[in-house]
Amino acid sequence: MRARPVISDHRDTHCGALAGGPCARSPPSPPHQLFAPFLDRLDRLPDPQRNALGTAFGLLRGNPPDRFLIGLAALGLLSDAAEERPLLCLVDDAQWLDQASAHTLAFVARRLGAESVAVVFASGTTADDQTFGQLPELSVGGLDQADSRALLRSALHGPLDALARRIPRRASR
Repeated sequence: MRARPVISDHRDTHCGALAGGPCARSPPSPPHQLFAPFLDRLDRLPDPQRNALGTAFGLLRGNPPDRFLIGLAALGLLSDAAEERPLLCLVDDAQWLDQASAHTLAFVARRLGAESVAVVFASGTTADDQTFGQLPELSVGGLDQADSRALLRSALHGPLDALARRIPRRASR
């Protein structure tokens, strides 16, 4: 699995991160991908949170910061951005997140209450640990071949080539 482009535009209503997978060539960490577009708001955070996130992202020098402060800072950045407009954060391939990233992102997701922020984790497998256990879950199965073909035909203008005809077979596995 290779890292794919990341949606991230804080002028719109979405941001995204991709965990990458076992063969990814050290892309930026998912939290960095997700929160980097909002780092221009660091000065709006309380000093301990600003210092923790700044150090975690290599913007400041210091000892490894407390995970709780990093989580609070990340939550603060998203909440601040959501004051301007609603925000949808997508984390793809969540099964490949390292433990620290998974805990930070789950910490943020669990504490989003009144904010206009939604965090969606997409995972190819169900995690064995309880990192995301307290979050609502919706299992989505694959499409059967007929529905996959119908979806492709609705999106493509013209006949399905040989590669496109293989997609429904692979997706239904």
